[in-house]
Amino acid sequence: MSEGGPSTTSAPVRGPWLSHPVVDVLIGCGLCSLPLALLADFAAARAASATLVVAGALSVLINGPHYAATLVRAFRLGGRHRQLLIIASVVAVVVVAAAHALPLILPWLFSAYLTWSPWHYATQNHGVGLVLLARDGNAPAAAPTTNERRLLKMVHVLMATSAIVATHVGPREPMLVRVGIGPLAGFVVAVVAVVLGALLTLGVVRRLRRRGARWRGLALVAMLVSTSLVWFAVPVLLSRNGSLLYAAGAVALLHCAQYLWITHFVEGRAAFLEERTFDGVAWAALVLSAGVGLFTLVPWLASRGLGYDLIISLLILQAVVNLHHFVVDASIWRLRDPAVRTPIFSGHQRALAGRERVSNTKAMLWSLPAVLLLLLGTVDVVQLAGTRSDAPEELRDRVLAINESDSRLWLRQAQDATAVGDLDGAKADLARAVDLSPWNADAQRALARLHIVAGRDDEAWSRFQAMPPSLVDDESALLFAGVAERLGKLEEAEGLARRALGDSEEVSVAEVDARHILGSVLMKGGKNAEARSELKRGLDDAEAALGHDPLGRGEFLELGLALADVDVALKQGDPALVLFERALDGARKADRADVAFHALTGRARIFMERQDHIAALDAFQSALRFVDDVKTDPERVSRAWLDYASLLARSDAPMRVRFACALRARAAAERMPAGKTKDELLSFVTAATRYVEEVLAPDDAASVRQDVNAVAADSLLLAYPDPTTPRRRPPALEDP
Repeated sequence: MSEGGPSTTSAPVRGPWLSHPVVDVLIGCGLCSLPLALLADFAAARAASATLVVAGALSVLINGPHYAATLVRAFRLGGRHRQLLIIASVVAVVVVAAAHALPLILPWLFSAYLTWSPWHYATQNHGVGLVLLARDGNAPAAAPTTNERRLLKMVHVLMATSAIVATHVGPREPMLVRVGIGPLAGFVVAVVAVVLGALLTLGVVRRLRRRGARWRGLALVAMLVSTSLVWFAVPVLLSRNGSLLYAAGAVALLHCAQYLWITHFVEGRAAFLEERTFDGVAWAALVLSAGVGLFTLVPWLASRGLGYDLIISLLILQAVVNLHHFVVDASIWRLRDPAVRTPIFSGHQRALAGRERVSNTKAMLWSLPAVLLLLLGTVDVVQLAGTRSDAPEELRDRVLAINESDSRLWLRQAQDATAVGDLDGAKADLARAVDLSPWNADAQRALARLHIVAGRDDEAWSRFQAMPPSLVDDESALLFAGVAERLGKLEEAEGLARRALGDSEEVSVAEVDARHILGSVLMKGGKNAEARSELKRGLDDAEAALGHDPLGRGEFLELGLALADVDVALKQGDPALVLFERALDGARKADRADVAFHALTGRARIFMERQDHIAALDAFQSALRFVDDVKTDPERVSRAWLDYASLLARSDAPMRVRFACALRARAAAERMPAGKTKDELLSFVTAATRYVEEVLAPDDAASVRQDVNAVAADSLLLAYPDPTTPRRRPPALEDP
């Protein structure tokens, strides 16, 4: 085929190959995807930190140069391509600046990048397949028609669509704005993509083969369809719930390597046609330097120079540069454009390097910036290694000295401080991380948990109110729903608990916890029937997920108690007694005295309702004997002493022991956190105490006050009078 341009006749096309058959198949056709995925999964399971560092190094060497190669090619093509490059670059700079000033837009940028990526990757696979098929030397009659090309593109797009849909399925994430697609949509689309894609591919291959297309070219086309299948549809199918399972970074790495492979060939071939020299090593150095400068230099300048969080700057650059690349790339790689078509299909011979024309001085001047930028890329990888949770302390200190504007480092520092019990130090480190990046969801949650552990729910709630709304994912919603419930903010707690439930049909521990909180909040709001429905479903889900009795083994004991309490409120005593008994058994096995106290007092109240005073007395006494050794809700303790005093009054017990019980109830009420509930209960207990005290003689009341614990303990030895078996009270408890 005549090439035009250079006077030298080009070398004939060596089949479909652009470089070497092995390289073209492994990199160009993506055949290495499956073994690399298995290797990455194996390495991540055994050396997660090392795998992450290797991935970071490969990103510097491959991902960054891939974007830079687009810039170089668009600039070299000139004309409308260069104009588009300039306009898109100006817009990108403005967006990067705006995202640093207003990080609120970052989740939208990142979501757009993740949503667009599968389409971009799949259409590149389609384009590469057409290139290799056309270069395989087929007769004109064997070339794919317009409709056949469209059908092949549809196959790749179907695969990509399954990943796009699945991207928007799953729990909320701080940096991903999902559109709320149903949980099975991604799975259904993936199944359709596999079945329809296989049929369409077989149909097109069969038609091309009948017209004389070679098996080699057709096999390469099928191989690229398989690559899209492995990249997009298979991970969705493996997830079994329609969400996206694959690591987008691994697919991006393979896509970038494929892009550099074909771009390197086209640049060398175009240089030959234009009678220019082309040094592949120099081109690689150029795109490597530009890629590192773009992806590493800008975030580090923003971080070190302006104090922005390094990880946020990196995410901003990643999202914006990708979107910029998608726009420019769609312009410069149209196969009907002669500037693209001619180099690809005209032959294989490429221009010579011509290194002898470059002086040593000029080479050194060009090499120095590249070396410095590559050194910066190395520093960035070291920084990544130092932010890992298992990084040595020496490395952590070193990277902290290099760049302390990295919220990941302060989060790791806080984790180390927490591990050794230095909660004040952990709080200070987390506060530094949050100051650097309010968008660090892990730091926000960890700081809130420290407040909760310290019993400062008010501060934890203030932390929630200061968080950006889009940062409140399902995990955060569950955490702060519990805080809101304890603070009595029932409306906020209900909303957060419902949000934490998410849309997934799979049962999880987090979902069970969310139903527990939601049911408890509804019960406190007087919605007992709705509360029972949520709590019962939560317990059923827990039993289905664990495959055994979660109360008998100790898991979800509080959930069982909450369901029993709402059954009591709904006058369903028998189911409540069963639940209290199950919880009591689980409490013994799990050594949970607080749960045992709750279950025993709950049983006692049911027996009181049924006028079974002997059983009620026994249950109350069993609970109150160890009340001083259990850390439980002071309101529950206060009400237990009050109910026990009421039961003693029905048995005509001595007034002095009833006075002691009232004093114990008042002491417990005084330990309650300030609020309306405490005020109301304390007012009632005070009135009851005053009434009993007025019946006693002043000396008797004073003697009880001096030894209230002993008198209360003696009251636990009383037996309820049985009409058929008269019992004498212990002499020490007789009224004077």
